[in-house]
Formats: sequence, structure tokens, C-alpha cells
Amino acid sequence: MDEYLILGLFGQNLEMAFRLALPLAGMAAAIGLVASLAQTATSVHEPNLAFVPKLIGVAAVACAFGPGLFGQLVRLTVEILGDFTRFIL
Repeated sequence: MDEYLILGLFGQNLEMAFRLALPLAGMAAAIGLVASLAQTATSVHEPNLAFVPKLIGVAAVACAFGPGLFGQLVRLTVEILGDFTRFIL
């Protein structure tokens, strides 16, 4: 097994992990920033005021982008498992 093959596979998997996590983490960060600014402006420091909007926003992004992201993950998995013999030999 060639080390460049392993590094390429690792790179593909790492890129896929970032593609899957970026929309969800980006939405959580954006909502957290807005919630923290609102809490600072109003002097109300209740943790639930940041958690509940993040939960709703991340769920909405997961519902909106989930099928496309899951399709990319399935394609990568089929590609890897479809030619699995090149990783063994």
C-alpha cells in the first residue's frame, strides 16, 4: 500500500469532515455571537437565551443542508468501498 494513497484518503476524509461540520458550526457561532451581543446590551445573562436559538438554528441548517451533505458522504463512502482492493494490496 502506497503512503501517498493513505495520505490522499486521509485528506479526502478530513475535507469531508470539514464540509459536514462547517454549516452547523458556522450557524451556531453566528447565533451565539448575536445572542451574546443581545445579552450584553440588555444585561440579561441567562444561558438558555443563547442555547435555545442555537439549537433551533442548527436544527434548521441540518434540515436544509442535511440531504446534500449526506449525499456527499454517501458518494465518498461508495467511492472508497467500491475500490477497496487498492487499499489492501
